[in-house]
Amino acid sequence: FEMLKANMPKAFESVQVKTIRLWEYCMHRWIEAYRSGLPMREAQLRVQLQRSGRLAQSRCTCVSP
Repeated sequence: FEMLKANMPKAFESVQVKTIRLWEYCMHRWIEAYRSGLPMREAQLRVQLQRSGRLAQSRCTCVSP
């Protein structure tokens, strides 16, 4: 746990806040897909559809088209 506490500030400094926010936004999409009871593959398709704008406008970049 001590090593984690020492490395977290270094890790946060190495990543832009914008990138962290984009991943957080995308993870909310995944959580909602799983929460609705979709299996993995269907959840992935749902997130991809949302990313492409077919279901909603999105900035999610964590799933490649």
